[in-house]
Amino acid sequence: MSFAFSNFRPSKRDACDHQLKTQHSMINIENIRAGQVATILIQGEHKMNKGGRSGVPLNPLTGRVTRDHRVVVNVAGIGSYGRRLEKDGREPVGKPTWWEWVKDGVARHKTDGNLYLVGLPSNAERTIRFLVDGREATPEEIATIREYTPDKDDPEFLLFRLDSVANVE
Repeated sequence: MSFAFSNFRPSKRDACDHQLKTQHSMINIENIRAGQVATILIQGEHKMNKGGRSGVPLNPLTGRVTRDHRVVVNVAGIGSYGRRLEKDGREPVGKPTWWEWVKDGVARHKTDGNLYLVGLPSNAERTIRFLVDGREATPEEIATIREYTPDKDDPEFLLFRLDSVANVE
């Protein structure tokens, strides 16, 4: 005896839970815990200002720079988030975050369902490499990259798409 459920569609939450269990076979997401060490590989286009306004010359490297970074972070837990705010005497107020906790160390994008590893910023090992046209950037090119890279505030938490996580130990 067989049954057809043509109207059955898994909910978005069910689909994300399935993604949680099946995505990224190299990393067992179920075993991620706060306090573990994770190695993150960040590759792809490096975003820079283009210049050409307010007397700033055009950036000669626009569209030619990619990054090949390796960063080691400590995995953050739900409690870490609360303690970080509490330490600064703040409450989680203001603009809601674009992500929600799934479990310690793992967050989900609220609209697209992508999964992220949540890390605490630290002075841990970092290998920062910039490539220009596929080759290692020269010292002069690195100076130009730094000049046209927008300044950012230090983040309280780091979120990395799981497909950029090389390992978690």
